[in-house]
Formats: sequence, C-alpha cells, structure tokens
Amino acid sequence: MKLFICLECQDVVRLIDKKRKCQCGKCWGMYEDEIFATYHGPAVPLGFNNTSLVWAINNQPVSGKGKMFEAFVIPEKCSTFRKNAPKKKGRKKSKTKKPTAQEKKDAKALKLGAMMDEASASAELTKFYSHGKSDE
Repeated sequence: MKLFICLECQDVVRLIDKKRKCQCGKCWGMYEDEIFATYHGPAVPLGFNNTSLVWAINNQPVSGKGKMFEAFVIPEKCSTFRKNAPKKKGRKKSKTKKPTAQEKKDAKALKLGAMMDEASASAELTKFYSHGKSDE
C-alpha cells in the first residue's frame, strides 16, 4: 500500500486511483495504474507491507499491546512511486513507463499475500516466486 505524509500538516494519505489531497492541500497523489503512483508537494512517500498489515488486522487483540505490522519510508528515487514536479509551460507530457514483468509479478504477489494470514502467505509467496525457475 502506498501513502504519503505531508511535511506541512503531517496528514497521512493513502493513495487510490483518484487524486487525494492532504488536509492543507499542499500535497496530493494517486495511483496511475495497479503498480505506478505519483505524488506532488512537500511530502515523503510511505509504504505498508500489505501481508503484515492484513495479518495484524486479522489478529487484532481485544486489549493490551496492539499487533505490529511493517511500514517503511520509500526511497526518493523509486520506479513505482514518483514525485512529480509542477508542470512547466510548454513541456510535453511524459508517458508513464509500462511495468516490467518483475514489477507485474511483485504486484500480483502483494495481492496474493494480502488475502492470507502471514504463515500461509509466506508459503504461497515462496511457491509463487520459485514457480518456473530451473534448478541451478
């Protein structure tokens, strides 16, 4: 899951296939397709590990400490989550790069993992990535 945090208002925004803004309106972002997303403004891109998030949700305790899940800051240079500078007058619109076979496979794996508990997902993802590879 891709999100961003606005450095002005500290709002955290989850991206969807439509433009979403932070509270102050200085940052916005959206998914361009199933893999690629863009964000604008003074923001830092974030990611949630879908598998660990779903596991934590499915194992929410009634009381005590909550369940941990994996979240991370996405690097400034990321092929699937790009910061777009404001468009300059006269500049041609750039074409969105088509996803590579590996990026498509990774997106499919994330969807697969999000539908299972952590142990099942780990086993299935291992099978998913090893399928079709020859023994070396």
